[in-house]
Amino acid sequence: VNLFEGYDDSVPATYDKSGKLLTVDGKPVDELSIRISDRHFGIGSDGLIAIAPSETADARMIMFNADGSEGMMCGNGIRCVAKYVFDNGLVPGTTDTTVKCTGTGEKDSAGWMEDGRFFLRIETASGIKTLKLTIENGACTYVEVNMGQAILKPAEIPVDLSKMGPADHTKIENSGFTEGAVVVGYGLSANQSDYDVTCVSMGNPHCILFLRDVDGTIHNDSLGGSVDALDLEKIGPAIEKHVAFPEQINTGFAEMIDDHTIKLRVWERGSGETLSCGTNTCATTVAAVLNGYVKRGTEVEIQIRGGKLYDTWLESGEVLMKGPAEAVFSGEYNG
Repeated sequence: VNLFEGYDDSVPATYDKSGKLLTVDGKPVDELSIRISDRHFGIGSDGLIAIAPSETADARMIMFNADGSEGMMCGNGIRCVAKYVFDNGLVPGTTDTTVKCTGTGEKDSAGWMEDGRFFLRIETASGIKTLKLTIENGACTYVEVNMGQAILKPAEIPVDLSKMGPADHTKIENSGFTEGAVVVGYGLSANQSDYDVTCVSMGNPHCILFLRDVDGTIHNDSLGGSVDALDLEKIGPAIEKHVAFPEQINTGFAEMIDDHTIKLRVWERGSGETLSCGTNTCATTVAAVLNGYVKRGTEVEIQIRGGKLYDTWLESGEVLMKGPAEAVFSGEYNG
């Protein structure tokens, strides 16, 4: 939803004193997200994203899940936001890619060109993200996002370790971190089964379960060794709403193909199984490094049902995510 005033298809919006989006076109935005996301009577999306002006960046992304709850961050969504902002000329400099923008660095709020790429800064509920856009024939086709620092401390994810089972201390030691600094190899009981999990936040919380490692060894035996055979409708909700996760959690079920390729399915809090989740692919990449399956700094191909993403956990602690952005359709909602 475009909330830039004065733009041709912009719609009116209201906010509270803190800047929280309340209504879009006279309708409560949480109810609107639920209706639009309906698989039968709406678009059938995983949620709703509003693109609004920002006082600190080029644009502001406000994201709502399919159940109407507001989300902190969406890796796939922010790539779509970048494409929409560029292709529709919402930021000065995006309407003529043959002319170098006046901006020369991140402090400029109107985007900038560098080495033939166009840069945008997008404000999100989990901070400002910098995006590098590939432009072909005047349109954005591919986006690289600096997703920021991977958050590993239990209290900051957040995870309540007192509600989890014992940790595998060997895994923690091998991760390169100390006890209490990471959630690696912890036990979690759900669905009358015991799981081995790793938790990471990318601005929103993620729990990762590996079904198979790079040597072909099966982990989390009750799930089998293949993500394709999982019944996520049964497994997902129990982990999402587990008492160990005070803000609920997104869950990734990962199968290592080799030391730089992962097959993944995602159960997203508030939305159910999604064909892709950019923050979860980033969290899974970090989790794979922590578990010793991937070398730090390696670009990892994540194969998800909606396509492929390419993520790297840098030595700086930041995570880069790369992937395509494509317009599917546009229209007006009159519900």
